[in-house]
Amino acid sequence: MTDNPNMTPQQAAEYLHLSPRTLIRWRNMRKGPPWVKLGHRVIYRRADLDAWLARNVQAPVADLAQ
Repeated sequence: MTDNPNMTPQQAAEYLHLSPRTLIRWRNMRKGPPWVKLGHRVIYRRADLDAWLARNVQAPVADLAQ
């Protein structure tokens, strides 16, 4: 992957191990990682993707029982 901090939807989907269609669906539902609209193009900033991933970390159920 490139060192560019901005990614196309295809690159972002690969980075997140999702299908590009999932990102399209999430954008339409206003959920998922933040994105930027530049004219007719959509880009994802790597820092936004990493922050979104960090916000969505889930603790295993076994850890919650302690």
